[in-house]
Amino acid sequence: TPVKLFDGSYHGGLSEDGSLAVTGARLLRANINGKDTVWYNGEQACNASLSKDSTKRTLFLDFGSETGKAFVGKNYATHERLLFADSTGKLIQSIAAPTNYTFDHSEWSNVKNVAVATVTNNNGAHSAIYLMSTADSLLLKVAEGDELWHPCLWVNKNILAINSDLNQDSAGIYFLPGGSWISEVMRIKMELFWKMKDTVNYAFVGSSRVEDGLDPVVFSKGSSLNMGHPGNDLNASLHIAKNYFMNHASQLKGVVVSLDIDLWQNTDEYTQELLNSAPGYRYDERHRFWIDGLPDIYVDLVENSYGSSEAVTTFYNSRNGYAYNTSSETWGNQPNIESDSSWADKDTSLIAWNLNLLDSFLQLAQTKNIYVIGILFPQSPGYQNTGSYGRYGPRRTVALEVIDKLNILQRKYPHFVLMDENKMGQHDYTDEMALNYDHLNYLGAAKLTARLDSLLKTLE
Repeated sequence: TPVKLFDGSYHGGLSEDGSLAVTGARLLRANINGKDTVWYNGEQACNASLSKDSTKRTLFLDFGSETGKAFVGKNYATHERLLFADSTGKLIQSIAAPTNYTFDHSEWSNVKNVAVATVTNNNGAHSAIYLMSTADSLLLKVAEGDELWHPCLWVNKNILAINSDLNQDSAGIYFLPGGSWISEVMRIKMELFWKMKDTVNYAFVGSSRVEDGLDPVVFSKGSSLNMGHPGNDLNASLHIAKNYFMNHASQLKGVVVSLDIDLWQNTDEYTQELLNSAPGYRYDERHRFWIDGLPDIYVDLVENSYGSSEAVTTFYNSRNGYAYNTSSETWGNQPNIESDSSWADKDTSLIAWNLNLLDSFLQLAQTKNIYVIGILFPQSPGYQNTGSYGRYGPRRTVALEVIDKLNILQRKYPHFVLMDENKMGQHDYTDEMALNYDHLNYLGAAKLTARLDSLLKTLE
């Protein structure tokens, strides 16, 4: 309910205890404990702003008035000096504008001893924004433009209390301006992870096939988060599962991972690309992924770091990281083969490298009593008419050998379950469920997610 404090347009600020209000329209006026008074010897002033701390300092601009010149000790032009008065109206400080500029639109920030203002050039254009430190009178230009008006600086109060040991240029920063689409998507998903870490039960990790093919909203076995993303390799998927989910998701029951045999021509190339896209990933790595304790302010840092576009954020936040695609291009009778399907014959170490990586991860999951569901995602049945297992190979006989080895791992680790929804092209995902050659749309995702639900019920 609004409560009237006193008469007068005191829009320069009100102190927290309500004892002082200021304004600067032609005159520098103050209301002290309900009584109106005029400061600055009644000379013209403007742009008044009351500090947001207990010092009750008022900053303002003037017109080269006699009072100001006497305090500064020399003549100066209109708005060339930013003046500061204490809680009684006495001048206590002055900061000069940059050479050949004057101030305008001056305001305190909510950071102690920091103010913000635009500067005006000789043509009258507001061409830059400066921060000013009242502690040492230093100025920092933070933006340039043709006409920049009425700046303000509001900083999250929690971040102001941050542990000084954290590097705020790196901690929690998973996306930088100009970053790739993949980096932008992962920025959203990393924030979702940190916010859900205490409640999430199932981690969905893997390629874009996971991103498009598993819907946490229709998943009924518990809270889940879809961390799938394009430009992926098995190493990147397990990196996220091992170092983030297994270290911090206290309610984690299972990890669902795409086993994209056709992408096993990669080892850690895409991992390095992701980890080098923004400093937050390497910062986590250097701090052992915070296994000794996550700083109290860390989630706030992530939330307040440079963000993805509003449209992208809304799209992924609405379904816990799932990409809800309603379009359908069908599987295609002549699906595309984008890689030489003989890559596994030319370098026999690639598949072995990925199998060993998976084996190591399954061993870790077994010790933590966490289920791992490895999914072979459906791709176009048309690949049966080619020599390729899928969009990126390998030869179909090689893929069968890999599946045999995955079955061996399934027998070796009781907590590992292979979910073959590809069936070498003999699956029951119809054309209307396909987004393209090797991805599911929302109908296919609903079907696969329901089957995952049913599978997990048998493991209880």
